[in-house]
Amino acid sequence: MADYSDLPELIGKLKLAAIDAYMVHRGFIISGDGEHYARVGTPIPGVVSVPETVTVTCPNEAGQGGGVTTQGSSSRSSLSYVDNFAEIRARIDDALKGWTDLPDPDDIKAAQLKAEEVCGALPGGTGSNSLGRSPIDGWLTGMAENLDAMSGHVVEDFKTKFLTQLGVAMMGQHDIAVVWAATLAAEKGAFEAARASVVDAIQQATAACEKAAIQSYGDIKMALRVADWALKAVSSFTSAGAAAIFALTGLGLEVVKTFAEEIEQLDEEVYVYEEAMVAFEKALAQVNAELIEVEEQVRENLLYNLEAIRSRKGAFDLTIERTENNGSQDLQVERGLVNEITNSYMPMIADELKGIAYRIPGVSMKMAVLRDGHIGIGEQGPSGPFGEMRILLEELVRDLSWDVENGAEDLKLAVQAIVDQDATAQRKWDELDTFLAQGSGIDPWNDEHERDTRERP
Repeated sequence: MADYSDLPELIGKLKLAAIDAYMVHRGFIISGDGEHYARVGTPIPGVVSVPETVTVTCPNEAGQGGGVTTQGSSSRSSLSYVDNFAEIRARIDDALKGWTDLPDPDDIKAAQLKAEEVCGALPGGTGSNSLGRSPIDGWLTGMAENLDAMSGHVVEDFKTKFLTQLGVAMMGQHDIAVVWAATLAAEKGAFEAARASVVDAIQQATAACEKAAIQSYGDIKMALRVADWALKAVSSFTSAGAAAIFALTGLGLEVVKTFAEEIEQLDEEVYVYEEAMVAFEKALAQVNAELIEVEEQVRENLLYNLEAIRSRKGAFDLTIERTENNGSQDLQVERGLVNEITNSYMPMIADELKGIAYRIPGVSMKMAVLRDGHIGIGEQGPSGPFGEMRILLEELVRDLSWDVENGAEDLKLAVQAIVDQDATAQRKWDELDTFLAQGSGIDPWNDEHERDTRERP
């Protein structure tokens, strides 16, 4: 069964079949050896007294060459078809402009897998997310268990202001990553379908021309497959299937899950060369209309989700505040459990988040979906809002890593100041309030792309 890698051979066969159909429509027959077209002329009184056979060389199997007329006794037989054949080949090449170099689904899949790694590294809810268990889950559980084993206002304030909000922000960022990765899956499915449709259109046009060459009826029928394949790719982009990725955390985000199908399916009857060419051109136009429809909805989905994220910043971005003490000395802690939180769990979470943020810029839709400008919604497809979401996600994760680092310092200083009555720790804890209020130096919500975070003096 032919596939997209066979296009050069398939296009050659189409060119040969189209030229055959063209010549038969002009009264020629194809010689038994397939080397010549032949046409028997009619006598012209005073010019040609006997019927004259005009022969024209056929193209080769790749549709190249041919069109040279055998010289006869009349001026009519000197007519060359070389230019006619060249025009037919050029018409097919023009119709296929951009379609022979569509984005490679394997390149899009490679970008999708990188995006899935980001999804899998961010906690997605209770225990595990839709793309595998994140190591952060276990560290968050360890933090919660250690804090539950201690008591006091500072402990409760830290749990409320920091730990709970940290979990919320991470789940929100995971959902952004899922939506983001799903758009790559949609593009992959769309271009798998587009490639298959191009092959189908060429083969059907070839078959129609071959029937026209024996003066028989053919047809070209194009299935609507781009939207269907795109949706199936989204539904299967995780091993858990569509149900898992659609079940986000109620933050108003939506994975692409429907594609309108308002395009009329092509069904053209063909008898002569010109009808076959027109139907072939319509077939490619139908594929492009399908691609445009899918990519416009992918782009709209990204823009919708960007707006939804910006309208609920608190669900994706932790605003760190210093832990407060109500003046009581009721803090009951176990130093080993505190150290495990501040020196082990939280640094590991911060480092993991840094690693995730470092990987995010490596996920590019633009290069993976690059194509001729008239294919789909343009040269770069929906990569504009995809890149915008990538920057937003990277900055949210990078900022959160800073929050975790300084949250660990906050808890450490609070314990030292209250339990140890350490004056130096108390001073640093007081100063930390101002430092935290100034933020990390990264603002995910502005139009700047910032990567460097502020460090404590």
